[in-house]
Amino acid sequence: MTLRRDLARFAGIVGAIFLLNAMETATAGILKDQKNLAWASQRDLTSQQFSSSFKKYRQRGYIMIDIDAYPVGNSVRYAMIWRRNTDGRGWAENRDMSSAGYKNKWDEYRAKGFRPHDVETYLAGNNRRWAGIWVENKEGLRWSSNRGLTGQEYGALFQRKKRDGFRLVDVEVYSTRNGLRYACIWLENKPRIAWSQLRNMTRSKYQDEVNKRSANGFRVVDFESYNTSNGQRYAAIWERKPGYNWQTRTNRTARQFANLWRQYRDEGYRLVDFERYQTARGARYAGVWAENDGRYRYNRKGQINTAVQNYRNTNALPGISVAVIRNGQTIYRRGFGQADVANNKAAHGETVYAAASVSKVIGGTLAAKLEDEERLRDGTAFTLDLTRPTSAYLSNIPVGRGQTASIPSAHTHTVEQMLAHLGCIPHYPSSTTPGISNQSTHYTNAVAAVRNIWNTGLVTQTSNNTSCTVGNTRSYSTPAFTFIGAVLERRTGRTIARLVNEEIADRYGFSTMRAMFTTSSLPSNYDRAVPYTSRDTIHTANTTDWADPPNNQSNPNQPTSWSNNSWKVLGGGIEVSTVDLARFGWRTLNGDIVAADARDNRMWTPVRAGRTNGLAWELRNIGGRRVAEHGGSWAGARTQLRVYRDDGLVIAIMSNRRNHRSDQNLDVDDLATQIGNIVLN
Repeated sequence: MTLRRDLARFAGIVGAIFLLNAMETATAGILKDQKNLAWASQRDLTSQQFSSSFKKYRQRGYIMIDIDAYPVGNSVRYAMIWRRNTDGRGWAENRDMSSAGYKNKWDEYRAKGFRPHDVETYLAGNNRRWAGIWVENKEGLRWSSNRGLTGQEYGALFQRKKRDGFRLVDVEVYSTRNGLRYACIWLENKPRIAWSQLRNMTRSKYQDEVNKRSANGFRVVDFESYNTSNGQRYAAIWERKPGYNWQTRTNRTARQFANLWRQYRDEGYRLVDFERYQTARGARYAGVWAENDGRYRYNRKGQINTAVQNYRNTNALPGISVAVIRNGQTIYRRGFGQADVANNKAAHGETVYAAASVSKVIGGTLAAKLEDEERLRDGTAFTLDLTRPTSAYLSNIPVGRGQTASIPSAHTHTVEQMLAHLGCIPHYPSSTTPGISNQSTHYTNAVAAVRNIWNTGLVTQTSNNTSCTVGNTRSYSTPAFTFIGAVLERRTGRTIARLVNEEIADRYGFSTMRAMFTTSSLPSNYDRAVPYTSRDTIHTANTTDWADPPNNQSNPNQPTSWSNNSWKVLGGGIEVSTVDLARFGWRTLNGDIVAADARDNRMWTPVRAGRTNGLAWELRNIGGRRVAEHGGSWAGARTQLRVYRDDGLVIAIMSNRRNHRSDQNLDVDDLATQIGNIVLN
């Protein structure tokens, strides 16, 4: 019996075979393989979340290339993969269709000159549902698609289509009451791409085939796993893809897959195929990643990997992340160790850490920008002169019931002097006399916070046991940046958290940068690192337990929790990922945030001649190269941002424990120097 007669025999039956053909000339593949594509993927979405993400990515000019749907409990969850629609190709996606509904859409899109790109089937309760992606057939390819095929029918079709010069680009295997069924999409193989496909493989057989075919230059481009009466089985399509490196990972738990997804994104891959499936041991995840970004082939990444891994091992850190930008390109990003040891969350480039005192250069950059532009993003105008006395801005502050408050007269410093640590504002009690203790009260603005600390008075004894003269003596101070935040609030009418968000983070696309405690508790964030403290004195030379494995009785890493730091947003209350911190550094160096003239002649010029502090930034010469930088250290965080001013180089380092060894030049700034030397020398 011919396949056309088979079609007639099964017509009108749920799960019937649909042989759907469109015959025209062809010149290209399913979608053009490209590198350096913007992309996105999400999984385990509700229907509402799917719709929201669909709208967002379509508006950004992306095209969906893969859809997956699967029952979870009593509902359906969805996954999606997107890439930039580089050729403006028309496309469509539909889901939750009956078999007849799918056929109607198939007819509709065929009439519009579209062809199937991806087919998906799943159960919603006891009802089989269908989803599909169709793309404009710009290449005029001959194609066909089929559903409801038995194994025997699929085998016969496979031989016929291969003989006729088609290649299989998508296969879906699903269980019915009458056994396994197959759906598939075929394209004319005009480019003569070498390909192969196998199905009904055991796990060991599948792995053997992956190893064998990979050695011959073939890569998995489509993967399926399904349950049979004989156990779990696997199917895959391979293609020979010269010029690309690929990764295929299957049978992973949700957490394992999440870690891999973030690792491969860091390494420069993009996800091109996703599958979630049930096994006897629960739900499992699989993915295929293709080389996408130039950083995958960066020829010095191995040296940086070794440097960072050695640094982590020596310091016994739970987790550390590094991002490096050169001339606007992210040439390196990577995490090592764990962002969350107990929950096995790997550190990665977009792990969110507390910036600690690196918050100060974000604050200094914000202050320089506001002084230079005197206008907010929304057009609101104001005046700001950082050379003026702080008291000019923090006097006669309304406090309710017709009352006002003013900064005590002892505060004779200017705003720029505070930014350069020349204002003699106290630091913590362990460093200066007097000192200002860390605050735990939640503040919604810096003006309220500064009123709680401004009566402390100025420093009488610095950390170096010297007296302090305003404008002359450098005395490092975190609380000084609470004063600075209050000044910026008074001039702009915006809270400091809002200024950080609207004028820096949102304006320049740093999606992870934010004031940590905008409310009294931290919002949930899967990618936020757990903070750790060290049981042992990390910097002492006689420490012997560096090689202890995680959770060993003598392991130095102990989880702790974040304290409310809303009183010191610009002093140490911002969180950000390492990737976004590096991007902030680059956009500062590139003159995007602060105009180049104001950056060089104001922000990166010492406030007092002979000193090393500009507006918050430390200005140094390292190895004969000019750098602007700042480090950060607080419970659960150790950070460094370094900008090589004349070399187009930015290095960001963040970790989730404060104590790092300093006895053997093994602190975080030493690691920045080591990485800088690798990149530049």
